[in-house]
Amino acid sequence: GGPEMHLSFSLAPGTCCAPYATFAAMRRARRVLRTANSQLQSLLAVHGHQILINGEFNGDPHPGNILVMPSGALGLIDYGQVKRLTDQQRLLLARMIVALGDGDEDETRRLFVDMGFRTKQMNPLVILKTATLYFDRDGPDVTGGMDARAYFESLQKMDATVGVPDDFVMAARVALLLRGLGSLLGQEISVAKAWRPLALQALRQERWRKRLGATRRTPTAP
Repeated sequence: GGPEMHLSFSLAPGTCCAPYATFAAMRRARRVLRTANSQLQSLLAVHGHQILINGEFNGDPHPGNILVMPSGALGLIDYGQVKRLTDQQRLLLARMIVALGDGDEDETRRLFVDMGFRTKQMNPLVILKTATLYFDRDGPDVTGGMDARAYFESLQKMDATVGVPDDFVMAARVALLLRGLGSLLGQEISVAKAWRPLALQALRQERWRKRLGATRRTPTAP
């Protein structure tokens, strides 16, 4: 094996920059780009598992913190912004991911408010669209073709945010960064659909835990 390649992308909205790498690593870069879909799916799965199953995750998975090893495996570095979710927060986020993945708009709005999101007028459209930008996607079907940042600013003008779900901001940042990486690789991502199986797994595990606890508490007949 040789030295690993360090990928570093610019995530400026509307731009697409090539990875900066040593000349000797460019052949490996081409191979990575050819297998970009599987690599990206691996990144989505790993970070989704950290958030929804472990409840402890790296909140800064920008491309500069992703190494492509000589074997083709991905190396994740720089866990300087680790966020921990309580079980209650983790399961609330899991329900949000399922609602977004299923396109359940009423449930998405309700859960986002439960998370702590507030606007001055509590406009239902603004709540729904902001939740989608936080945890799912920012494609033309969401933004009407506008740049995601400009669209978010337009939502603020429509109904300004007065309360942010602080405990979930880092999870939203992860979703944003992974979508940005997908955009650079020419792939539009629905984070909610990618994470939906993990969210359902988290919710099933919680139901099993409660049933097991109830069984253990049930007194046996003498």
